[in-house]
Amino acid sequence: MGSFLSPRSGGAARLRALLAAEGPLLVPGAYDALSARLVEQAGFDAAYMTGFGATASLLGLPDVGLLSLAEMVDNAGRMARAIDVPLISDADTGYGNAINVARTVQQFERAGVAAIHLEDQVAPKRCGHMSGKQVVPVEEMVEKVRAAVAARHDPDFVLIARTDARAVEGLDAALERAGAYRDAGADVLFVEAPESEAEVAEVAAAFPETPLLFNWVERGRTPMLPLETVAELGFSLVIFPVATVTLSPVVVPIIQGGTQQLTATLRDGSGNALTDRTITWTSSNATVATVNGTGLVTTVGSGTTTITAGSEGRSGTSVIWSLSGLTNSITATAASAINTSAFYYVNVPAGTTRLVVSSSGGTGDPDMYLYRPGATPGSKGTAACSSEADGPVESCTITAPAAGLWMIELFAYATFAGTTLRAVTTP
Repeated sequence: MGSFLSPRSGGAARLRALLAAEGPLLVPGAYDALSARLVEQAGFDAAYMTGFGATASLLGLPDVGLLSLAEMVDNAGRMARAIDVPLISDADTGYGNAINVARTVQQFERAGVAAIHLEDQVAPKRCGHMSGKQVVPVEEMVEKVRAAVAARHDPDFVLIARTDARAVEGLDAALERAGAYRDAGADVLFVEAPESEAEVAEVAAAFPETPLLFNWVERGRTPMLPLETVAELGFSLVIFPVATVTLSPVVVPIIQGGTQQLTATLRDGSGNALTDRTITWTSSNATVATVNGTGLVTTVGSGTTTITAGSEGRSGTSVIWSLSGLTNSITATAASAINTSAFYYVNVPAGTTRLVVSSSGGTGDPDMYLYRPGATPGSKGTAACSSEADGPVESCTITAPAAGLWMIELFAYATFAGTTLRAVTTP
């Protein structure tokens, strides 16, 4: 999780490695620092600053080329500083000619962005799934791509070339343009808004050796194909630019588990798993009150990972602990009523993990329940693993198909006061 107290690591090199990995990289859209942080907390390996979302968030207006370079870079910079995963950003048309594009690339690089995409529309541009678009001559866009390649200081900075020619000149012309942009030095090709599964397949077949971007827009011009199909076609990158805008009721509740439905939906491609959720005031504040890596979400890795509970917030009869750091244990700092639960959240890696919780001091005899992403927390019947042994030690072994945000519930039959809970993980 990003911090203003520590520098970020190189996101561009990390993004290139992710794009080179097997299977498509799934990247939800975000429009400000908080939504970017929530994408990261949901377990995704990168975030995407959507121009559609940024325009809606900053201006409350449609994506028709209203934001300037300075406004887009400023917004992207705040987002990049809030997270530790790479940020991909919409850079519209590059905000001018080839000379302007060179400055655009350098400004986004300095802001900490790992990749941008440039499009071949006439300015002022429109959202790629709107009607009435126009495109510049292919030669003009080729010069922009060449300028972008020459302008980047970090050779790992990823340049994505987008063509909107499908809606204007037809698919064949769009594929010709994409090939020209590849030859000019683009790292990833983005053929916007193919209008059938057959057209999507034709795009993939035209560039078997080039990383391709698939733009997943709910109810847009492109059909929402199953992610399995997108992967089989060979797309390296899938962005979900508007889900966090059109489905805004589920963005903030990502902490509470209900919007882990968003994670599940984007991963399985069903589009039907989203539900409305609410969160406690304490949980909401814990999301944004994070300094130098501490906060609500802690990454579970090899060896021992332990956490300290901080300020107390109440939700009904439960006690929600706001996690305050990476320290040696989970220590209850205040008494709670009998038969209450303490909840905390962990980014669990892919593979098999054994979690052991032991209690010492106080009168605590906790039971433990683990909830996978998408499950309803607090309902024992939906737990992926439960441990209800008598005594101070509980353990669970879980197998996660992919990294994601899990919730752990510790249920105490007596007060938590004076009880120390140690979480030990073994891959």
